[in-house]
Amino acid sequence: MHKSIEQCIKGPKSAYDGKNPPGATRTIHEQSGRMVTKRHIPRTTTLHISPGHIRMNSNLHRLALTTFALFSVMAIASEPASDHRPVISPDGKTIVFMSTRKDGDWELYSISASGNGLERLTHNEGWDGYAVWAPDSRAFVFQRDVDERRGAYRYDMETGEIEPFVVMEDANVSLSGWSATAGRVVMFIEREGKRDLYLADADGSNLAQLTDTENANEHDAHFSPDGSLLAYAVSLEDGSALDVMELATGEARRYVSSTERLYGLDWSPDGTRIAYTDTPNDTPNDNPDGNAELYLLDVSAGKNRRLTHNDDYDHMPVWLPDGNALMFSSYASGREQIYVLDLESGDVRPFPSGIE
Repeated sequence: MHKSIEQCIKGPKSAYDGKNPPGATRTIHEQSGRMVTKRHIPRTTTLHISPGHIRMNSNLHRLALTTFALFSVMAIASEPASDHRPVISPDGKTIVFMSTRKDGDWELYSISASGNGLERLTHNEGWDGYAVWAPDSRAFVFQRDVDERRGAYRYDMETGEIEPFVVMEDANVSLSGWSATAGRVVMFIEREGKRDLYLADADGSNLAQLTDTENANEHDAHFSPDGSLLAYAVSLEDGSALDVMELATGEARRYVSSTERLYGLDWSPDGTRIAYTDTPNDTPNDNPDGNAELYLLDVSAGKNRRLTHNDDYDHMPVWLPDGNALMFSSYASGREQIYVLDLESGDVRPFPSGIE
C-alpha cells in the first residue's frame, strides 16, 4: 500500500538503523561515467546547514504539500539502493531518476507524480543516467555507455524506443541542457581527455562548437530559464570555476573560482540564482577524495554562500518547481539518498525510502 503524504512526512529518519553498518557504495564521478566505490562509516543522520545545524526531524508539511510529486521518487521500493538525480518532467506528471535498486548497475527508472507505476526504463550492461527532459515531456535524452564510449540517446516515453541522439566514434558525448525558449540543446564533448561545449538544434543536428579554451575543460552546462544565458563548470589545472556566458555575444563572466572541484549546477526557476557543488577541503572526513557541499550563487549580486556543512558528500542540487527548495544527493545515511533542503527555513529531510 502506498504511503500517504502524512506517512511520508512522519516516516523513518534514515534507512540506516545503527545496527548493521552500510557497505561500499558506488557513485558516478563528476558526470564522467567512471564508477567510484566509497566505504562509509556509520554516523548520525544530522546535516549541518548554514548558519547552524538542524536535525532531520523537522516538520515539512508546507514543503511536502507543494512538492508531493517529487517525494514520490524515493517511495518506490523497500530494498536498499542508491537513488540519484531525479528530474521531473516539464508537465509535472513523471519523474525519471537513476538507481542501483535491481542489479547494482545505474539504470533509469520512472514513476508517476502520484507515486504509482514504477517502471525500469533501461537495461544496459554499462551505466545509464542523467536524463534531460524534452520541453514537451514526451521524451528525454540521457547518457549511455556502450563499448566504453559514452553517447547521448533519446528515450520515447510513449513507445519506450531508444535511439541515438548524438553518438560519436571518436568522442564521449554528454547532453546537459535543453531550452524550450532557445530551441537548442547544449552538450559537452570529450576528445582525448579535453572537454568542450557544443550547441545543437533540438533534434541534435547542426552541431556547433561553443568553447575551445586552452588548458581548460568546460562541462555540466545549463541554460537559464529564458534561454539567453549558459552557466557551466570549468575544470582548470589549478582548480575549477563557474562561468556564465551570454549566448547572443559569446562573452563569458567568471562568477566563482575554486581551488577544488566544482560541478552539479542548476538554475533557479526565476533565473536569479544558481545552485552548485564545490569540494572544500576544510571539513574532516574519512573520504580520500575529499568532501562536497552545496552552494548558492546570486547571479545579479555576484555573491555566493555555502548551504551545507556535512562530513559526507552533499552534491548534485536540483531546484524544486516553486524555487523555495533544493533536492540533493547525500551520503549522510551511509548510502546515497535524496534529501530536500527548504531554503527559507533551513529544514532538511530525506525522502521516504520504501513502500509498505
